[in-house]
Amino acid sequence: MSGSDHILGPFAEHVHALAAHYGTPRGDVSPVPEQGQVNFTVFLGDDLVLRLPRKQAYEIRLAKEAAVIPVAQRAGVPTASLVRYDASRAVVDVPYMILERLRGHTLGERGYEPEASGRAHASLGELLATLHKVRMKDVGPLAGVEQRPALLPGPLVDWLIDAGELGRTQGRWLLDWLAFLESHSAPVAEPVLVHGDVSPSNLFVDGEGEVGALIDWGSAHWGDPLRDLVDLPIRALPDLLVGYRTAGRSTGAAGHVRDDDASLEAGALRWHILIALAKLQKGPSTSERRNWSAPKQARFLEILRFLGSGPPSPWPQLVLPA
Repeated sequence: MSGSDHILGPFAEHVHALAAHYGTPRGDVSPVPEQGQVNFTVFLGDDLVLRLPRKQAYEIRLAKEAAVIPVAQRAGVPTASLVRYDASRAVVDVPYMILERLRGHTLGERGYEPEASGRAHASLGELLATLHKVRMKDVGPLAGVEQRPALLPGPLVDWLIDAGELGRTQGRWLLDWLAFLESHSAPVAEPVLVHGDVSPSNLFVDGEGEVGALIDWGSAHWGDPLRDLVDLPIRALPDLLVGYRTAGRSTGAAGHVRDDDASLEAGALRWHILIALAKLQKGPSTSERRNWSAPKQARFLEILRFLGSGPPSPWPQLVLPA
């Protein structure tokens, strides 16, 4: 086994076959620095990126990306262009995707710190408002893009109480708080296209620190646009919502974009709490380097840190009154 084969592991045969097919010398083939759990991703020279599903079950997500990328680009969302999606198995016996290689670095590669990323957050808000113009009723079915059901607080809290993760008193208080936040949130009028994984590793930033592209569409679905606003720590939300509201007014995004109330803040905080509760259903994790919210308690502690730091209005008003 050559040195490159060792680096490419079980994907070496497929990678070398596809590199040869696209005219890339072996010496110009290298895995990307930040690898995901779903796809194995490789640079093919300076211009192309190859993505291979790690398991057969993940092949449908690659097909989803191939369907979503052109839709996102037509809406004005900057992302890596799709060069080729091939599920024919004519070259290799797995589906694969070739994308253009973007220049620069992701927010994760640059070392993500929420307090130092205000420009990234605001520009990301603008980008997401553009994405959320894409409505399910206007686009129609897309391969593999499902409509996600809402997270229901009641069953989730009941499960955590039965599992000993929450006490009944805390559970009742959380349900009251979530109901309070729901009453202050704007209802979701219709499903929009949601990216589903707005993490630092999927955000390309330019030299000014602004988000210039959003990549990796394998978690895309139809659903609540607020879901895309809560993949970063809650400390990102004030700046992110400034950009989201500004772009929402100019792009004609869905009617949840409003200046005169705290509906976006209330809805986003509710999503943060629901995801934090869902995380308690999982086992311990040591993947913090890849995802800030991987440890079970991380998101709850981020919420506590933010609300305890004296944030500006309207955040203090969104804490459940005594």
